[in-house]
Amino acid sequence: MRLLQHPRHAAMVSQAAAKHFENRRVDATFAPAVGGIPWGYALAQRFHDCRAVFAERVEGKFALRRGFALQPGEQVLLAEDVITTGGSVSELIALVEDAGAEVMGFAAVVDRSGGRFKPPIDLFSWVQLMLETWEPGDCPLCREGSAAEKPGSAGVKASRR
Repeated sequence: MRLLQHPRHAAMVSQAAAKHFENRRVDATFAPAVGGIPWGYALAQRFHDCRAVFAERVEGKFALRRGFALQPGEQVLLAEDVITTGGSVSELIALVEDAGAEVMGFAAVVDRSGGRFKPPIDLFSWVQLMLETWEPGDCPLCREGSAAEKPGSAGVKASRR
């Protein structure tokens, strides 16, 4: 997400998210790598004594690595730069619960799910979009032979250490 390359803009959007959650305790932000990392960090700066934690995919599943851990009883704000289906950020819920922590909300810069992502708890998003999507066989550009471009990080593979 190119907005996050500008600290001034990231600060403005993260301040709006912090205002949304101002009456809630936030002990840690928790983001899926790679796109959510700078957003989670920007959010964590807005809350007193808040840590910024992220998960990486290992063999196709998100895992806490690099010494990151969540603690029992922590209130965790899930952070994602762009929500399309909510799949990546929703995968983090099990890691939070396995640690004995609690998800207290979701914060996104952009929710492009068109309202299809409906988490069971509070969701903040700076921008909401309704974008038409197609299965590959139904896509007009695909039928014309145009190659799809997927700029996200879903294909990034983490190495084991």
